[in-house]
Amino acid sequence: LKARGLCVESNGAMCIFCPKVDTVPLMAVKGDGGFGYDSTDLAAIYHRLFVMRADWLVYLTDLGQESHFFKIFDAAEQAGWHVPPITRVNHMGFGVVQGEDKKRFKTRSGETVKLSDLLDEAVFRAAEEIRNRVAQQTEAGQEAALTDEAAQKEAAEKLGIAAIRYFDMKQNRTSNYVFNYDKMLDPKGNSAVFLFYAYARIRAIQRKSGVDPSALNISDLRVDHPAERDLALKLLQFPDVIEAILDDLHLHRLCEYLWDLCNALTTFYTNCKVLGEEQQNSRLLLCEATRKVLKKSFDLLGFEPLERI
Repeated sequence: LKARGLCVESNGAMCIFCPKVDTVPLMAVKGDGGFGYDSTDLAAIYHRLFVMRADWLVYLTDLGQESHFFKIFDAAEQAGWHVPPITRVNHMGFGVVQGEDKKRFKTRSGETVKLSDLLDEAVFRAAEEIRNRVAQQTEAGQEAALTDEAAQKEAAEKLGIAAIRYFDMKQNRTSNYVFNYDKMLDPKGNSAVFLFYAYARIRAIQRKSGVDPSALNISDLRVDHPAERDLALKLLQFPDVIEAILDDLHLHRLCEYLWDLCNALTTFYTNCKVLGEEQQNSRLLLCEATRKVLKKSFDLLGFEPLERI
């Protein structure tokens, strides 16, 4: 870098200037001869782009480090390691998780909240939600899906962890947000619980139909009712949502899409009976298409749905 005139001495330090970002340079070597974050991050991006030959790097840190990484990217471009559009580098900055007081989320004693504690509490609350669900099903004379204690425990693990992941990822990553267990596990709100119920309902309809989804003929598909049309159009938007996320790395787009999709599914259920109707196979095809989009989305978000709730 020195030989190419990119790394120059300034007040005793070896610096790389990145005027496209700001006037404060990167210090490849500090004035006392030491090495800091600038040095290690420069070495790391060189290794990733020039040695490992990566074609896309994504750095995930808090927004406070955005300027620093923009300078690292600019320096890499000046050095010829980063050559857009052959290579791509992005910084995914995120905001602060806050408590109900709108301050940085901490324990009552002022300590940093451990992720393991959050997950344990979410699983505990998810178990309560599942027990309440079973009680409601039993009281209404419906078939309860999770009566076995071991099955409830396994389901609570999946649901609790998914609830936290979804609640975090549905936020615009550049904004601060308030952590709230009640909203996280709200079965009627924009939550993983709501999505899991939607998925489980599809599976219940498929089981009751006795029809193997893979045996359905796509030529049977008919989209006549407005609710069918709305659901079909929402399904067609899935590739565009993924393309948008790949462009700006805002994962909340997928969560917003899933919320809209499941609401369209609910309207479809309300207005279009599936089983025992002339349009049964057509509507089963819509259900299966929706299930596949939900499952793929869950895979992308990092959680596994429940077949029965």
